[in-house]
Amino acid sequence: MAPFPGHTPGHACIRITSREQVALIVGDALHHPVQIMHPEWGNPIETKADQAHQSRIGILKEVSDGRTLVLGAHWAGVTGLLIGTDLDGGRYCQIPEDRWFDPSDLQ
Repeated sequence: MAPFPGHTPGHACIRITSREQVALIVGDALHHPVQIMHPEWGNPIETKADQAHQSRIGILKEVSDGRTLVLGAHWAGVTGLLIGTDLDGGRYCQIPEDRWFDPSDLQ
């Protein structure tokens, strides 16, 4: 678990590692995918908005290599994204179709 100060007291993200794959469940840290492009956009229930903004920036820096599957708790539709940084420093998102768990792999 990784603390996410600023949202609500005790809020944390959960990092899952299996073999060489990493996923980060961001909970309310990124309440909506639009915050990937606009981390300065907060959530009305954040107890410390400036601290939550800095925490979002930290998460985005951590996952900007495009290899960590970012899982949102409240995202509609797509719940997992890979987030990367282009050559100009802008962020982009990719839906990782090849990273979804397929139960037939266990047979």
